[in-house]
Amino acid sequence: MDNKNKKIIRTFYDRELDKYFYSILDVIKIFKVDSNSTKEWDRIKQVINKENSRLLKKARLIRLKNKDNKYYFVELYDEQTILRIIMELNGKNSENIKCFLARLAQNYLNELRNPEKLLHRLIMYYQKMDKNNDYIKERIYYLVDNILEQSEYKKV
Repeated sequence: MDNKNKKIIRTFYDRELDKYFYSILDVIKIFKVDSNSTKEWDRIKQVINKENSRLLKKARLIRLKNKDNKYYFVELYDEQTILRIIMELNGKNSENIKCFLARLAQNYLNELRNPEKLLHRLIMYYQKMDKNNDYIKERIYYLVDNILEQSEYKKV
């Protein structure tokens, strides 16, 4: 894909909240290639307003640079809200992301039932980063020691 057709999601980082916020229209453009993102967002707003009007009050309006190098106010939402909004999208691309999110949730639940799976995933992650076994062992021991030293994990 050339840079002209590259799809970008504009973001804003709030240091006070330590949270990222994402442009809802950019997210919709990625998942709804067959429709106008503004019209789709209007439709989704109506559905969400019927169910949970508090969700849309989490919006941030911030001026961000557009493709034309001009600044416009953009409606931004945090990750949790974006994921909730994605659940309202229809279409092939949105079905793919819904399946992906379902698999993530399933993996998370499996790891809660069997924490060794979480450790296995951590090891695989380091291996994908081309870290050798000695580094991985040292890093895991370091993480465990630091976590156990925190007061909330110490035995009383």
